[in-house]
Amino acid sequence: MLCDKCGASIADGVAVCPECGESVAPATTLPGTFAAPASKRPAWLVPVIAAVVLVAIAAGAYLLWPKSATSGPEGAVTRMMQAFAAYDAQGILDNATHASMSTTDVAAFAKQATEAKKLAGDKPGLKDLKIVKTTPDAKDKNTAVVQVSAQWLTDQAKGTYTQRTETLTVVFQDGKWQVRLFQ
Repeated sequence: MLCDKCGASIADGVAVCPECGESVAPATTLPGTFAAPASKRPAWLVPVIAAVVLVAIAAGAYLLWPKSATSGPEGAVTRMMQAFAAYDAQGILDNATHASMSTTDVAAFAKQATEAKKLAGDKPGLKDLKIVKTTPDAKDKNTAVVQVSAQWLTDQAKGTYTQRTETLTVVFQDGKWQVRLFQ
């Protein structure tokens, strides 16, 4: 066996190097082989590197994972339709482009939504929303047509719904997809 400090040859079973006085750990290697030198790396280094690698993997997965129906033209339609279901006028307007509406029109729209919610009681304005088809505009990459199918509340008193299919134009405007209302 060799001394880790000075490299002197040490007989098996000796606890201290006869050359430099260094304590010698018992041999755990086979005769004729060399023990690997002790690691000088700090104990905290491995967990930090592991954490950095995991964060990098998670970030890559997030960026490369296909976007769900909460983004793009379908996301705008889904969010607006959920606002319709809850009679949330502000939610509808937040996910729609409505440049032709004045402040007075927006206030009237909000008032109508509040009245409709009162009439409907606890019944949602629509249910069973399904996106049937999304067709990007071949000439304008900032426009798409989304066809949706849903059951719309048609009689608040009876609580009856009618199945309808709607075709909505969605435009990319002001950095987000918005449904074009009041065309």
